[in-house]
Amino acid sequence: MKKEFTSSKRTTISPAGFTLIELLVVIAIIGLLASVVLYSLGSARTKGVDAATRDNMASIRSQAEIFATNNSNNYTGLCSTDPKVSAMLVNLKIVDTQQAVNPTITAYGTTGAANTITCHDTTSGWAVEAPLNSGFWCVDSGGRALNTATFSLGASDIVCGP
Repeated sequence: MKKEFTSSKRTTISPAGFTLIELLVVIAIIGLLASVVLYSLGSARTKGVDAATRDNMASIRSQAEIFATNNSNNYTGLCSTDPKVSAMLVNLKIVDTQQAVNPTITAYGTTGAANTITCHDTTSGWAVEAPLNSGFWCVDSGGRALNTATFSLGASDIVCGP
């Protein structure tokens, strides 16, 4: 006698792959992650440009002291006649141009203003101010270095801040 085996279990084959909704969700998540990364990179670039500006201003401080030592402790002409300080001021302008700011360089007797690198010198002191992405960075002969929300140098100031 022959026995026949029958199975009551049915096997179903599920379709291979992902549904359209699953793919769209994954694409949306990837898009969100990409936007967060791009925002972070932009913020890091901005901070890097500001750091370069601060570093260049610290170099100006060192060069100003060398200038005064070579000129009988007199800072007059620092902003206009010292070739190294002039080059550093131009370098500040190049760095600031990367911030979508094209600053002009002004000399003693002018008030600091937006998009302006201001350099003042007298016989007894000096001050330089440059725009950052958030405010201004100012250094002076008294050793001050500070970030201000708005420009701080008046027409005859050689001290940063109040």
